[in-house]
Amino acid sequence: MAQSLAAPVVLMVLLLIGAWVLYPLAGSTTALIILAAGAVPLSLWAVWRWVDWGNDYYIVTNLRVVYLEKVVGLYDSRQESPLTSILSVNVQSSDALARALDMGDVIVRTYTGLITLDSVPRPRALANMVEEHWQRAKVGARQAEQEFVRETVRRSLQPEPPAPPPPPPAPSAPARPVSFSERLARFFSLKVRFEEGDYIVYRKHWFLLIRDLWLPSVLMVLTVAGLFLVGFAASIPQVYRVALVVIGVLALLGFAAWWLYEFVDWHNDIYQIATDQIVDIIRKPLSREIRKAAPLGNVLSLRYERLGLLGLFFNYGTVIANIGNAEFRFDGVFDPKGVQNDIYRRMELLNARKAKAETDKRRQEISQWIGAYHAIVTETREKNPPLPPAKS
Repeated sequence: MAQSLAAPVVLMVLLLIGAWVLYPLAGSTTALIILAAGAVPLSLWAVWRWVDWGNDYYIVTNLRVVYLEKVVGLYDSRQESPLTSILSVNVQSSDALARALDMGDVIVRTYTGLITLDSVPRPRALANMVEEHWQRAKVGARQAEQEFVRETVRRSLQPEPPAPPPPPPAPSAPARPVSFSERLARFFSLKVRFEEGDYIVYRKHWFLLIRDLWLPSVLMVLTVAGLFLVGFAASIPQVYRVALVVIGVLALLGFAAWWLYEFVDWHNDIYQIATDQIVDIIRKPLSREIRKAAPLGNVLSLRYERLGLLGLFFNYGTVIANIGNAEFRFDGVFDPKGVQNDIYRRMELLNARKAKAETDKRRQEISQWIGAYHAIVTETREKNPPLPPAKS
């Protein structure tokens, strides 16, 4: 914080010295005007740097390491990685002054790169905390493995009674036909997030739609206004009036087609989160379609960015998923933090299903091994019955 405030504080001191020097030469009024003109922006700059320093957070939980970075009015980013993706935790300091102040950087190396916890106090203690949570996650996984083995053996030796059969499913009601007005309303809907079956669907923010539609919209309004003026202008000859109306109608149809093209182009670009993959569909009207998909299980880390004042004000940005050495980007989505959380929730559900399937498979294998062991023991006892006790 002291480093970030050094520049405005030094300039403020120089400004005070300059005003003190000018006081006997130019008078008190001029000196005060110069002092106020410089002090106001320097004070705002200092406040902005102080708020910017307070907006950066490093968070360590029992599940992940999180880096929150926010530059007021310009940038908003969140980078995180699960503890299971950590490869190493290192500590470094920039100079002797940083070591004297017990300040340094904690570098968390993951499968997808580095998460640098920059200029933190007591960096060794923070690194030890990260390593402690990392080791706890490993120990917890081993304990869960041991408990799983004990529970499987217990179920094999003392099988539970079979569960009653589930009731038959109720007959589903026939699907109601969708009317033309409903289809039209869905097509021109400005929803940027909705669900269709197992899919969560996102469109780009409506601000980006307005950015593409404002010019044809303005031209359409001006054309309609021009047609009204031509229609009510008595000074224009009839021949020229008809020609101008025809030209105006043709121009209006062209601008309307342009407007519709931009809307359909926005409408067709969608991002989807399925139960096992993320999908990016880019479909140009009357042109090609590009579909990219990536398995959710291959996502190693997620982060989001909101750039500029407009991105912060309208809450839109980019969600970036690291998949191996490649990046999968959801550009221009509304509430990127919410999109990131949706992806995390689907990843957790996918991992839970995989873990349950793996658990059931391993439980079945262990039960087969235990059953084979009991069968071999019984067969051995039948072939080699125990000898009767010797008579004294």
